[in-house]
Amino acid sequence: MCEVKFCGKCGDELVLGENWLESQARFGNYTCRPCGAEACRKYYRANLRGYLRRALKQNFGMTLTEYDLMSNSQGDVCKICGGINADGRRLAVDHNHKTGKIRGLLCQKCNLILGYANEDTEILARAIVYLKEANNEN
Repeated sequence: MCEVKFCGKCGDELVLGENWLESQARFGNYTCRPCGAEACRKYYRANLRGYLRRALKQNFGMTLTEYDLMSNSQGDVCKICGGINADGRRLAVDHNHKTGKIRGLLCQKCNLILGYANEDTEILARAIVYLKEANNEN
């Protein structure tokens, strides 16, 4: 028989091992997944600047002020497409993986394009040729 507990936040019944967060149960705090996820989101939003400050310094050797200046100089939009992230997240720091030199700030889609192409200009040039030819056929 399953032991039943109740979420400490919303009061929903929890069937242990199914819809509760084990990480908190060891402290006697039973939380359902939706309440636990919301608590994580609130904590993250409240501490975002601190996370960002540490990540920028650790990963790119830049300060939050430098990031903000770079973002402002780009008009707070992606350096490639001129757009923003659809989900409202900050722009990614684009850098050369060999030299570590920061090139600019990109939206998630443009950053992924460069990453999946391994930053290879030949691959990207062939992709442009392919798209032009494919669009002319239609």
